[in-house]
Amino acid sequence: VWWNLRDESPTRIKLRTKPRYADWVDLGPDRWRSGGGGISVLMPPGRYMVTLAVDGREYTQPLDVLKDPNSEGTEADIAVQIAKVKEIRDDYDVAVGLVNRIEWVRRQIYDLRAVLEDQGGAEEVLTAAEELDVELIAIEEELIRLTTTGTGQDGVRYPTKLVGRLRYLAGAV
Repeated sequence: VWWNLRDESPTRIKLRTKPRYADWVDLGPDRWRSGGGGISVLMPPGRYMVTLAVDGREYTQPLDVLKDPNSEGTEADIAVQIAKVKEIRDDYDVAVGLVNRIEWVRRQIYDLRAVLEDQGGAEEVLTAAEELDVELIAIEEELIRLTTTGTGQDGVRYPTKLVGRLRYLAGAV
């Protein structure tokens, strides 16, 4: 039996384009790669109902989650912290939603570019697509690091952007 004591699943970044300057990175069969985990909130002390499903039968029982006796904070302090982390997570989810939408559009631009280059005679559309891609990259680079490959020491090589800063802030709270 496993329970992680966290509330709803965090929003995940789905990078549908390869990192800048790293064409060797594979997007996988689903044509996306993970952009890191999200922010999830530990549940506060309280009474919860736990359901265990085994061989088609369910067993339900209350479970009391107690405050860590070594914690100096009160349950009121915990409630304030949880509210703040949820507020940060909401901002994070908005930023991740923007990244995911930008990634979809950029992926479509790259797919369209491949088709148009193959057919030929669409230089005007290709130029406009390239200009749009440059503008989208400029926006997206303020939200996440587009040079992250998921290998090596990305975290120390490049500055953290908004999404990473929100994740760090939530962890500190």
